[in-house]
Amino acid sequence: MATALETASLVMVPSGYEEGTLGSLQPLDGSGDFTFSRGSNLSATRVNEQALIEKGYENLLLQSNNFNTSPWTTAGTLTPNQTGYDGSTNAWLYEKSAAFQQVGQLISQSGVLTFSVYLKAGSYEWVRLRISNLENAYYHLTEDGSLGSVAGGDVISTKIDSVGNEWYRCSISVNSAISDVKIYPALGNNDMGTIGTIYIQDAQLNQGLVAYPYLETTTTSIKGGILEDMPRLDYSSGRCSLLLEPSRTNYLRHSENFYITTSDWRSEGNNGVTITMNDTTSPEGFANAAKLQGGGASNDRLQFNMLSFQSASALYSVFIKGASEATTMRLSNTRTGDRVDFNVSAQGIVTFHQSSGVSNYGIEDYDNGWYRIWAELSTISGATNYFQIYPDISGTNSIYIYGAQAEQDATYPTSYMPTYGVSQTRLKDNFDSSADFTNFFGNNQGTIYIETDKRLFENLPSNEEFIGFKDQTKYWRIIGSQTIIFIQCSNWGSTIINYPSNTTPTKYLFKWDGSNVSFYIDGTLIGTAAQTATFNPNQFGRSGNGVDMESQELLNQFTLFPTALSDEACIELTTI
Repeated sequence: MATALETASLVMVPSGYEEGTLGSLQPLDGSGDFTFSRGSNLSATRVNEQALIEKGYENLLLQSNNFNTSPWTTAGTLTPNQTGYDGSTNAWLYEKSAAFQQVGQLISQSGVLTFSVYLKAGSYEWVRLRISNLENAYYHLTEDGSLGSVAGGDVISTKIDSVGNEWYRCSISVNSAISDVKIYPALGNNDMGTIGTIYIQDAQLNQGLVAYPYLETTTTSIKGGILEDMPRLDYSSGRCSLLLEPSRTNYLRHSENFYITTSDWRSEGNNGVTITMNDTTSPEGFANAAKLQGGGASNDRLQFNMLSFQSASALYSVFIKGASEATTMRLSNTRTGDRVDFNVSAQGIVTFHQSSGVSNYGIEDYDNGWYRIWAELSTISGATNYFQIYPDISGTNSIYIYGAQAEQDATYPTSYMPTYGVSQTRLKDNFDSSADFTNFFGNNQGTIYIETDKRLFENLPSNEEFIGFKDQTKYWRIIGSQTIIFIQCSNWGSTIINYPSNTTPTKYLFKWDGSNVSFYIDGTLIGTAAQTATFNPNQFGRSGNGVDMESQELLNQFTLFPTALSDEACIELTTI
């Protein structure tokens, strides 16, 4: 195989990337790089090298560490060039000369938001963070790093984290429409004092339940993590794959904020449920997973009254983790009577238990004791449907939950789409090349090799095309379902070769030499047919004939050869 790869004209193994571009390993001059677009907001995620879900996020504040610059306003004195938490001289000494003087910034945002800033005690050991004159909290900047009073009905959580050298990162998370953020030195809990100082550095306002890694801003907001048009190099299979997905919408307006006071989730049942927000580390590595505990009745549940679906079914999914006790938890839509029960052992291992009216469901291991469970439940079109999570249908045991999602008219769950007050749509991943592919093939001959993740056909709808090449009106494409693969050459005799896909193949090769076309799958020649027309493909995409696709793909390798390889080389290249 090494010898064959040395003759390749293009090799793409997911590795180097930036927003809008996926680089090829060969050629090195960039002529074989792929363009990539998704064009949606920060609703796309991936599983990164650390096996953690990675999101996109944004620091919405401007001049995030220039507190003496507009749009910040200050009543008091700011002295720059102080030693910061990171060893720099980027911190500020802030002194106020009256009780309610503060550093603040006007900003208009709404939804689930977290305001954070790095702080150190000066002559005052306390600080007050306030949002929009309504939500505020006190923090004690000493060794105990304790929290003080909290006010405001839209506050979800407050947090203080020591970062060393007597510095703390303080944050407050809310679900509301906000107009400003403010920082007040305080003499004590609920005591604003008069004249006093604190040190401040690096403020941030981001969507979500926790403060994400700090992003420096000046005159514009800055985004980090997975950006709109960034190729998603996904490690959920244990190796790097390019994740390509169709457009989907998470219809749940709150995918992580289960706090009954500040979201659309409700406690239902005879005794109801108890929610503890930000109680443990989630599958993204931050403390933004909730603990859900039943009240002792079998019908105690957390319930989201869904907006109307315009389809006969919806795919419900949620990440769960055992909270030490064994329990049987349930996903349900009592509007239709559909439900699926899952057993969570005392060791946190999740298995399927039973279902009612449901045949399509699943469990996926996300490491660190987390599992994603999902079920396709029937819905009533145009009516209000329920998304229900029963933490324990027989008692008061509890589970951890994170990342709820509801996708309309879907048969499998796509990657997680976070929502912070409104539903979110992730647009489809467009994967193409600006290169003229005729430069990578010989005169009416060539070889195309593709390696995918074995999970591809587990989620493939019926008769769904998932990759192809095009030469004007002629094309080569692979069409599949969960039971059969059709490898088709169009307009040169409409050659079709069928292959049973119950073996979950991963390696595909197509070659043509001017006389014949041949297909190889997983080390086996599965068919040869006469080539009745010249084939010089110049266009590659997820859809070789221009048809939009609805399948999820995990592409591990993509290689082009300028010649028709020998049968021996083709078998060696595709052997698992």
